[in-house]
Amino acid sequence: MVDVFTTRMTKKLDHASIVINRFQGTRQEISKLCDVVSYLIRAGSQVIQIHDITKKLHNDRLNMQQQLKRRIDTAAFRHKKGLFQIIESKEEDVIRIKYQKAENADLVETLIVYINEQQNLDDVLRLSQIIGKEKKAKKLNFTCHSSSQVQSVEDFKEGKKQKYEQLENYMHQNLKCYQYVKQNSKISHNPQVVLAFNSQKDILELPGFPMLQKEIAEIFQCGSLLNYRAIDFINNIERYSSIQQRWGL
Repeated sequence: MVDVFTTRMTKKLDHASIVINRFQGTRQEISKLCDVVSYLIRAGSQVIQIHDITKKLHNDRLNMQQQLKRRIDTAAFRHKKGLFQIIESKEEDVIRIKYQKAENADLVETLIVYINEQQNLDDVLRLSQIIGKEKKAKKLNFTCHSSSQVQSVEDFKEGKKQKYEQLENYMHQNLKCYQYVKQNSKISHNPQVVLAFNSQKDILELPGFPMLQKEIAEIFQCGSLLNYRAIDFINNIERYSSIQQRWGL
């Protein structure tokens, strides 16, 4: 069912992010998480970030790797007549999967990256707070359309854009989640989609979550991880395919 829909997708989804609140690391949760990761792989994602604030996933990486391997061996993947394999890696925060989309096709690599950027975010928070203060201080009254005010509005927008670019550049240079994609110009440096589970919207305010991503990604509140099904994923990605990509400037 997932494969039938993904062949009709009108937008690329090569970079995705998963956020799980109140994650306990139970066998059922890890199994469901592997289902979600397998859906994203079949939708074409080559980088899948998993926000791991508790580091429970990081510590249970081998278990997740084994469960992903079992899914790769299922009919959903085998019917493509390609090659799917998990690449053994010494990297503690990455699972690498290589596969062929069809027989005799080139190998494609998908990276599942555990993200916990708390130690790198002091400067990011400082820059984002500067942006926030400037936004509050420069709220303008748009009822007046004098040329000076129009110029002031344009100057404000340009300054805001420059601050966001400064923030984005810092994040791309310093946050681990970007190191795996910055050398590949064909992959979006930021996730196009964030799937958030077990949470209200404040999940994206958790320490260690790269806040710029919530400005430019399509964020889907997916409800309970344990209740998430393939049809829910299809509904999310169908909506993603039908709307214009957000941009936080």
